[in-house]
Amino acid sequence: MFRKNYSDLELLYSFEMYRGKISKLKQFIPNCANKIGCIVMNCNPFTLGHRYLIEKALEEVEYLYIFVVEEDKSYFSFAQRLEMVKRGTLDLEKVLVIGSGKTILSAVTMSQYFGIKYTSESQEKKVS
Repeated sequence: MFRKNYSDLELLYSFEMYRGKISKLKQFIPNCANKIGCIVMNCNPFTLGHRYLIEKALEEVEYLYIFVVEEDKSYFSFAQRLEMVKRGTLDLEKVLVIGSGKTILSAVTMSQYFGIKYTSESQEKKVS
């Protein structure tokens, strides 16, 4: 299970801390919400398409966690993307926007997603 570079150990240790953080967020979920969903989004940048997907997900659940990918391997930084999603969903009451941590989606858990085509240099060329 563990690799020689110990990245899995770090992943396991941060998992407990992240789980504690998520547990504290349960207080924001209304008691009447029985069907809770979650989506993971990179939002590089946040677009109307992302907003549409969030609205469609809200049609299926009573409360929605939006996990924004926390890696800084996109054109926009994690902080910028998190702020975009928060601002883009301000009017939605049944939504909580938070970072994904390393456990949900990261270069550790899904390295192929963060391959060469997602480096900031390659995205800089596409945006320019």
